[in-house]
Amino acid sequence: MAHKGKNMLIVDNIWAKGRHNALFGRTSFTLNRGEVIIIQADSQLERTALSLTLTGRMKPSGGTILWTDPQKPSREESSMKKLRRRSELIDSPNINEPENHMRVRDYVSEMLSYTMGPFTRPRSGKWLKEHGLEDLDNLWNEQVTGEQNIRLMTTLAANYQHADLLVFDTPSRHLNHTRMWLPYLLQLAENEERPRAVVAVVPHISSTWDGKQAVVGSAHDELLNEENVKTHEEQDSHPETNSSNEEKEYDLPQENPDTATESEQR
Repeated sequence: MAHKGKNMLIVDNIWAKGRHNALFGRTSFTLNRGEVIIIQADSQLERTALSLTLTGRMKPSGGTILWTDPQKPSREESSMKKLRRRSELIDSPNINEPENHMRVRDYVSEMLSYTMGPFTRPRSGKWLKEHGLEDLDNLWNEQVTGEQNIRLMTTLAANYQHADLLVFDTPSRHLNHTRMWLPYLLQLAENEERPRAVVAVVPHISSTWDGKQAVVGSAHDELLNEENVKTHEEQDSHPETNSSNEEKEYDLPQENPDTATESEQR
């Protein structure tokens, strides 16, 4: 079993709002290297916003995120900049997922060049072969199956040597059943030589998963609560104000239904 406990991610009541819309509600959990946690968030907006926040790419509106070494409490890495250096966002829709018009080898070249310097096509072909992915070399991304995709993403993730924290945004959109994609994430987390803390943010947590899990709170309620606090503060400062102020409404963006809800899992 991989060594656990050397580093810990502590997420305490984080939540976020955008310029006009709610993003995600209060979320709390802890996670050690060598562990996987599955987090449930209903919409793709919530899942991507949470994934960006957990990897230090977006600042939460409230709450705290700490990446800490229990043996060296004076060296807690709590800034977004430091968190970003220690983490990696994996296959996030409309953020860094492969584009259909790209070949797999070009996507590999692009992703590895961020951490390993210039990565030419011949070099990416060699990398694919060395990692048992030569069957993907000449494929367009739109031709890649769900199983091939998760193999590719987890193999790329294993090569991000700077990242102790790996966050997968909606891996279930490629393979509906948790049993089909989860083993790849567990293998990443429990690697004897390089254990990681691994997060999967999905629309539904399978009843078969008995490991760590968390559920994202209601972002809409969070904004309404904040608005109510402001309203009460304004009424306290202006007693003559009519107490029948109308409640502000927030229009959440419409989105297509998730293609992988995992609702059939048991």
